[in-house]
Amino acid sequence: MEVNSGPVTAGQVSFLLGFIPTLVAWVYAEILEYKRSSSHSKVHSDSNLVELGNDVTKEEDRVVLLEGGLSKSASPKFSSSSMKSNLTRFVTMDEPFLLENRLILRAMAEFGVITAYFYICDRTNLLGDSTKNYNRDLFLFLYAILIIVSAMTSLKKHQDKSAFSGKAILYLNRHQTEEWKGWMQATNEAHSSAIIISFSPSSFIVPLPFPIIPSFACYFFPSLSFPPPPPPPTGHHHHCPSVSSSSPLFFSSITPISLSEVLFLMYHYFAATEIYNAIRVFIAAYVWMTGFGNFSYYYIRKDFSVARFAQMMWRLNFFVAFACIVLNNDYMLYYICPMHTLFTLMVYGALGIFSKYNEVPSVMVAKIIACFLVVILMWEVPGVFDFIWSPLAFLLGYSDPAKPDLPRLHEWHFRSGLDRYIWIIGMIYAYYHPNVEKMMEKLEETEPKRRNTIKTGVVAIAISVSCISLWLVEQLDSYFCVYICLRNCTQQIRNFSLTLFAWLGKITLETYISQFHIWLRTNTPNGQPKWLLCLIPEYPMLNFMLTTAIYVLLSHRLFELTNVLKTAFIPTKDNRRLLHNFIAGVAISVFLYFLAVVFLLLPGSPVSGFSFSFIC
Repeated sequence: MEVNSGPVTAGQVSFLLGFIPTLVAWVYAEILEYKRSSSHSKVHSDSNLVELGNDVTKEEDRVVLLEGGLSKSASPKFSSSSMKSNLTRFVTMDEPFLLENRLILRAMAEFGVITAYFYICDRTNLLGDSTKNYNRDLFLFLYAILIIVSAMTSLKKHQDKSAFSGKAILYLNRHQTEEWKGWMQATNEAHSSAIIISFSPSSFIVPLPFPIIPSFACYFFPSLSFPPPPPPPTGHHHHCPSVSSSSPLFFSSITPISLSEVLFLMYHYFAATEIYNAIRVFIAAYVWMTGFGNFSYYYIRKDFSVARFAQMMWRLNFFVAFACIVLNNDYMLYYICPMHTLFTLMVYGALGIFSKYNEVPSVMVAKIIACFLVVILMWEVPGVFDFIWSPLAFLLGYSDPAKPDLPRLHEWHFRSGLDRYIWIIGMIYAYYHPNVEKMMEKLEETEPKRRNTIKTGVVAIAISVSCISLWLVEQLDSYFCVYICLRNCTQQIRNFSLTLFAWLGKITLETYISQFHIWLRTNTPNGQPKWLLCLIPEYPMLNFMLTTAIYVLLSHRLFELTNVLKTAFIPTKDNRRLLHNFIAGVAISVFLYFLAVVFLLLPGSPVSGFSFSFIC
């Protein structure tokens, strides 16, 4: 397939203008570090080995601190100097400055190199492509192998305690939600590992990889008359998908999702259109977790700070922003990012407004009702959606090369409206989560016969109601009710999870974006990934193995780099420095963009020639 890279854009040139000096600075910093360590080892011989060991330890500590969370001491000089001073020292290649910030420069340079690799894979003819071919037998075989290997090598028992009762209830715990995300990721990548049941006459396809994971649980629906949940315990984490203080939740920073994500990716790779409905359920599950995880975090932590908000937005949009700039794509091509950004902002707003009253049940009911009213107004009342979002059409518009006649906001209206209510259902689940844990705790203490009878009854009712709901009104949250019931019905099942899928669930954002360009190929700006990246022609399975290994490796590395740069540039307790960093970032971006526009307008510009040679 011939590649149409499109004209060179100012965004692409500005990326190069920023990336090249950063790469040069990092290489120079590494040379300086090598010289310093070499001279240090010559001067300090055997008599100073202990001191040298201490220096090495300090350096290793800096690496750990930077990659794990850039603590107070990891970059003190970088944070203490003014932004103007730092920029001056960077431009002049000040050696002490480069050595102090070598690890940050390394992360920035590595991120740029990976982004350039995206462009080479998707927008040049240096690498080939091939067509997709769907074989149900192969699809199911690969997915089954993945599940079997995961079960044999990564099945782990967790000993976590409930944040509310201190007992090992682990109802709907974080390990489960990460695992769930991995299932979805595997489904998307394999698109053929879902065990499906067809529901006629509505032709629904029900994904059931879930029974393979022992996960069946007593779940008492929020619609029952629960007493108001107790105030969240101070200083404890809620057991929920993304309550980690280090990651501001994807899909509530986005974990059953791991399983779903694998299916989602395989769905795209093999063009397994027959499980499209299963993929729709998984995307709805992401949105559900946005409501569940974000609500859990903000309700318990009460952290509505500017720093937390900035970290959350960085996690959701930093990587996708560079993908859009370098590959000249619209933001909406990666629709999961704007969709989850929107619903995350809605949860943030719902709990952040009058946050001191969140523990008052009547206020919380009013907030949830208000969320429903906002959704009804925005999506159900004709004309309101376009009126609200038209000013942001430059950001949320999408021009599909295959459907040029559609309005720019059509994709945003369609994608955001598909699961517009499910995030509120996730909030309701999170709100009643402590009550359900208490009821399950009491249930586990009853005599075995009565306990098993109640559990069997709840599971049977959940399955029956869900089937009827699917048959009559096709409600996606019916899937979640069944899954949650089955996954949590016994203590033994709740304690186990597949850590491989949970690991995949943590890098869902990166695997979702990366698949378009280094696993599949779009070959054109704003194009859909209709082709496969081909590194080994004529050997489809070997090619699948190699491209998948590179794809997963780079996705995980991008996840780490995003967090490293987040901790470097978004301080948690220094709003003034955060503001300075934000202003500096905007100023540098505007300056580079201005330079790029000037260079592109100049006839015979060397930058234009360089960019053209890079593209071709």
